[in-house]
Amino acid sequence: MCGEVQGFALHHLQLARDLHQLTVDAYAAQHGPREVGVEVPPISVAYALVGLHLALDRGLSGIEVRAAHQRMGRPDPSWPRLPTPARTGAMTVFDVAARADRLLR
Repeated sequence: MCGEVQGFALHHLQLARDLHQLTVDAYAAQHGPREVGVEVPPISVAYALVGLHLALDRGLSGIEVRAAHQRMGRPDPSWPRLPTPARTGAMTVFDVAARADRLLR
């Protein structure tokens, strides 16, 4: 589904600026600490959660979210890994796809 959302964004460039960042952050927040066989930087989930908060709660654009990520600094190997919660939030890439569909109407 993640690839489909990214493909959708490329065909609707007026949404790509914001939709791509939401897709990346939603995927990272959902899969980051649990991705099997993939080395996930310790800070990636924190970046994703900050990005989702800024976009969904504060209404920032994808460009503004990326700028906030840059201001957070570069990841450092010494940063602690966030503990995996017993339950993750309900938002998935499907929610991002539904949001894009609403924006196009």
